[in-house]
Amino acid sequence: MITAVQETKWTGVEIWDTKTHTIFSSGKNKSAKEGGVAFVVDRSIRANAIDVILVNERICMLRLRASFFNISIIISY
Repeated sequence: MITAVQETKWTGVEIWDTKTHTIFSSGKNKSAKEGGVAFVVDRSIRANAIDVILVNERICMLRLRASFFNISIIISY
């Protein structure tokens, strides 16, 4: 399972693990808590992650390895 989340209001660029998921978050570098996007990725899928591009607080891309081709998922608002 992959969930794309908008308006996280988290600051900075972070990647952290929980017991069941990995979270890739991109927010503003300032202390202003506005905007922000994140991917919440199940641990079983995390091994297939090729790259995560955290562009800014509005755009983030996750690239995954699949059987026959790679998949790119983009979140923006």
